[in-house]
Amino acid sequence: MKFQKAIHRAEMFFNQYQKEPSVTRLNSFKRLHADLKSRSYLFNIKYLYTYQMLKGADVLPEWYMSLANTRFTELEKFFNSEFHKLLVEDNGQLEELNKFLIQRIAWIYQGKFRVYPTTPLDYLPLKLRLSVYIFLYQNEEDQKARCHLRSRIATSLARLGYLELANFYSVYNWLMAQDVTNTHGEGTCGACIIGLYYSMKSFTRFQRPSTTSGTLSSLSGPLKRANRDFDQMNGSPIT
Repeated sequence: MKFQKAIHRAEMFFNQYQKEPSVTRLNSFKRLHADLKSRSYLFNIKYLYTYQMLKGADVLPEWYMSLANTRFTELEKFFNSEFHKLLVEDNGQLEELNKFLIQRIAWIYQGKFRVYPTTPLDYLPLKLRLSVYIFLYQNEEDQKARCHLRSRIATSLARLGYLELANFYSVYNWLMAQDVTNTHGEGTCGACIIGLYYSMKSFTRFQRPSTTSGTLSSLSGPLKRANRDFDQMNGSPIT
């Protein structure tokens, strides 16, 4: 259960550092493996968690802050790259999909996750649903809405069979959510807890989808429904 252990170690390390703050505890961060596809990369999580919890307190060394920022940038780029690879598997329909996202679905749902975190997209096939969540996430600025969208992305990845990636992304969401307050102004964004359902399971290898259900080839019905909803909201169709 490597992801669960990574989270547990992160919390333990942070608690220990709070009791005995010492730069020597942080120095190992410099020597850790930076390869995101390496199992040893998860040792970075405890240092990134400490950074998220203390970055506003002005108690961490400048080099530590800079390195943590670099790691987070690398993580975001890594996930964007992995998502792109998944979506271009259906590259025959990618151009059509992008046009559809921009003209229809994105217009309907843009900004809704700021107010309604549980906005349903269940009527869409899984692969298209994942594409929509990713598109909305990459065009969302509100940090809390991004937290909810990351949770939806992780859930969709797991349902499609990309369990290792779903776990890793859930841990990333957990890290990013540490400084996002919930609706009542206290604690951590609740959406990361949903995503962590998958990080509590043990998957030792990247599992590919075993079925073709939910692929972009089954869009006819959902597209018509989304188009109809858009036309009713907008008053006239986009051509």
